[in-house]
This record gives sequence, structure tokens and C-alpha cells, in this order.
Amino acid sequence: MPPYSTVAQRGYIIGLYNDGKNAVVIADRPEITVSVHTVRRWIDRYRKGGFDDLNTRRKSGRRRATTAAQDEVIAREVLATPMTPAVSTVNNALPEVRASKRTIYRM
Repeated sequence: MPPYSTVAQRGYIIGLYNDGKNAVVIADRPEITVSVHTVRRWIDRYRKGGFDDLNTRRKSGRRRATTAAQDEVIAREVLATPMTPAVSTVNNALPEVRASKRTIYRM
């Protein structure tokens, strides 16, 4: 499993909890890749809100400048024209998106 907590791993943690395991025992399992603190946090969220509260919450901060579809166009355009500066390529392909160099390189 990945080194961060996915919804599947959270469900697995809750399944172990419902089977009578405590947070320390759950976190010690080799397939669990999060800390005891994180296991306890997921158990507490489950107790308060059920399985619906185990979904990833919206993060604070700035929203993405591009959509998934625009990301695909950007990747395709940049790969198609390797000798052209990426920002120019993207800004020509998607004039409605003023993507910064950092946004493009993050992809």
C-alpha cells in the first residue's frame, strides 16, 4: 500500500477496528503505512461520521488553474513540440488558460 492513507486503506483500518483490534495493533501491521496517530484519527472520524466521513476532505489553498481535460491537452501539446518553449506551446493551444511555467512543469 502507498505511504499515505487512501480511502481503501482507511476502510481496511476500520474493518480491523470493527474486528476488535486497537489502533496500536492496527498501525503495527506491515501493510498499514501510516502512524498510530493517523489510525486513531481515522477511527475517530469513523465514529463521528461513519464511512462517509472517511473520504478525502477538500484541502485548503488555491484551486487548480487547469482541469483534467486541459492537463491532457497540455501534455499532448508539449510532447508534440519538444523544441518549442512549453509555456508558449500551452498558451497557444489553450489561450483561455494562462498557465505558468510552474503549472506546466508540475505535470
